[in-house]
Amino acid sequence: MAQTIDSLKHDTAVELEKVGVILGFLTGLVLAIGLLSEPLASTDLPSWVSIAGVAAIVALCTRGGLAASRLFSRG
Repeated sequence: MAQTIDSLKHDTAVELEKVGVILGFLTGLVLAIGLLSEPLASTDLPSWVSIAGVAAIVALCTRGGLAASRLFSRG
């Protein structure tokens, strides 16, 4: 019985982490494309700078979503 409860807690934590990663990714995508992409496109910087900036913002938000979901799954 205890093993089943531990397994259920683990499954719930994994599902919560998945939700955090997905929400972090989507948040990062919206922020990067909405706030960063347009100002960088209007400058004379190469396009790879804009792409790298978008990728960095998305990666940071995805990591933040994972960290936040891990905090919530422990509590």
